[in-house]
Amino acid sequence: MFEFFNTLLIGITAGSIYSLMAIAIVLVWRSTRVVNFAAGGLALASTFVGAAVLEKTGSFWVSLPIAMLAGAAFSAFIEYFFLRPLLKRSGEKNQEIFLPIIATLGILGIIKSILNFIYGDRIGTLTPPLSDKGFIVSGEAIALSPMRLLILGTVLFLMVALTLIFQRTNLGLSLRAASFAPEISRLAGIRVDLIRTAGWAISGAAGAAAGVLQTTNGSGSVSPEAFEFSLLLVFGFVAAV
Repeated sequence: MFEFFNTLLIGITAGSIYSLMAIAIVLVWRSTRVVNFAAGGLALASTFVGAAVLEKTGSFWVSLPIAMLAGAAFSAFIEYFFLRPLLKRSGEKNQEIFLPIIATLGILGIIKSILNFIYGDRIGTLTPPLSDKGFIVSGEAIALSPMRLLILGTVLFLMVALTLIFQRTNLGLSLRAASFAPEISRLAGIRVDLIRTAGWAISGAAGAAAGVLQTTNGSGSVSPEAFEFSLLLVFGFVAAV
């Protein structure tokens, strides 16, 4: 019974992180109609930023929000300097669909190459801020630990916050309008390009949070070729679909 319960808890924790990455992928799709294969690379780069901040400050609570800000900045940069010009130059409908997919795959490779060039074999470390030892129930240690509770709470908070942003704010309404009817949105006074960049930035922040939590929930270390981020991207896409 304990074995089943522990497996369930481990699966719920991992699934919550994958769902956060799925939200990051869906946010880009909902705001710009782009399938963002670079999401895993952006999360990886942001996690390296978080690891560097943690090394300097010693505080996970500082490194997580800074990693999210870095993810937002990286994603906005990619949208502004790469995807926006590409979408404006793509004429046919098929090009609008497939060119961004190819571009984000290329960007993923570029990000990994840059990280390999900068870090090489070096590994970033993200030490969990809370104990990862499970609580004791009836003399048995269960898979639910203070760190896993923190992960679940953080994911739940971010999901609720993003849901409220999308459903209850003018920004969320503008994001949906800019995605489904960009020309009409422009006539209505919505700055479509700016709104799309904001969608990418929010997505990048969510992906960065997923990357940091994935690392702390796993080995606690991150490298340019970290297999955990490949899983994060794959299962994030599965959850998004």
